[in-house]
Amino acid sequence: MSGEPLEPRFQGDEDYLCSLYAVLNGVLRLAPDLDQPAIIRLFRALCRALDRDDRLLTTLIDGGGGPTVELLLTACVKTLSPALPLSWDRLMLPPTNPFTTLRRLARAEASLLMTYRHAEGGHWTVIDRVGSKYLHLFDSMGFGPLPLADCGFSGTPPYRFSRRVYRLRRV
Repeated sequence: MSGEPLEPRFQGDEDYLCSLYAVLNGVLRLAPDLDQPAIIRLFRALCRALDRDDRLLTTLIDGGGGPTVELLLTACVKTLSPALPLSWDRLMLPPTNPFTTLRRLARAEASLLMTYRHAEGGHWTVIDRVGSKYLHLFDSMGFGPLPLADCGFSGTPPYRFSRRVYRLRRV
């Protein structure tokens, strides 16, 4: 045993539920006054939606892609309606000047869910805002802000984002 002090592992250290937490955090960004019982009810409903579709174990240990996020967003809208009416849609950022479009979308009353690749793999997050030098996240792992110079949509930047964006908003 090394002389290093033993550190406990924490919930979330080994799971890949970032898609679920991106949906949950997207809701919290739109409804910051949502109470704890409603948050727990939503978390359970999202887990049940994954379980009903036989995706809970796969998402837990391998993560989830776009279809998983779509399943979670649909369950989210159904669970919170009519108390918190929400809708979602899928957008594609243009190949030219995607950050300009992302900046405009982030200014609206909406939560933007995106996935990106980095040295440790893929990750779903919520875009909080696009500044002049940084991409600010509302992230389940506490990531961000990311330097815009390190972000891109093609090639091999340290943070390569998908051009696919899921927009969650109040109706």
